[in-house]
Amino acid sequence: MVPPVLLTVNFQHLGSSNFHHESLALNLLLSIKKKKGDGPYTAVADGRIVKYEVDAYYGILVVGPTGGLATQLVTSFEGTRFGFLDALNIDQKTGVIYFVDAGAIFRIGDRTTIVESRDTSGRLFKYDIRTNQVTLLLTGLSGPVGLSLSKDSSYVLIIEYIAQRIRRFWLKGPKENSSDVFRKFEGIPDNIRRTVLGDFWEAIANTKQNITYSIGQRINQLGKVVETRHSQLNVMILLLGLL
Repeated sequence: MVPPVLLTVNFQHLGSSNFHHESLALNLLLSIKKKKGDGPYTAVADGRIVKYEVDAYYGILVVGPTGGLATQLVTSFEGTRFGFLDALNIDQKTGVIYFVDAGAIFRIGDRTTIVESRDTSGRLFKYDIRTNQVTLLLTGLSGPVGLSLSKDSSYVLIIEYIAQRIRRFWLKGPKENSSDVFRKFEGIPDNIRRTVLGDFWEAIANTKQNITYSIGQRINQLGKVVETRHSQLNVMILLLGLL
């Protein structure tokens, strides 16, 4: 059996702008074709690569396969601008982008103030790149700052920075459109990425004696820790993975 590994990806700079990018994802550009007898449309990947980004202040952006300036796709929901977008994840099969709004409290930029606020204004959304429709999936999140889609796309895991836990939102199955607590932390979680084998890497910060210990943990689909990597750093490490 091939041992689990943490995969990283370096994104080529395809364009320049003044946007403050919080998360990046690659997605196949979908060509929409009509197909008789099987619904109005079917998505066919044509091999071209575009880059989707989420910016804290400018919303969801896209850069085309030939590069250039990013184009804004989504900046608000039901007429109200997002508070602070932080992360996105793309379902390659459906062309749906899942993303989180951490809430306006994160504009403060002070970690202590954010954690002590106990804010629960965070939200989970989905955006269909084929229909340009934004749908609100979940409210009441406490500082959502990372998310990762499961390998079978049956649920999405959401890092709650303030609540110090991972929440699972079910997209399919008997628990569809409901959520539960997948895992709790003693430290402050910051990011999560899925491996090609279906496990998840999560980043956690623990502070002792004015030193921030950054920990990377690999958890399986049951929420059990199967590997831990320690690092004594003064900043939180980000774990990036191929989705």
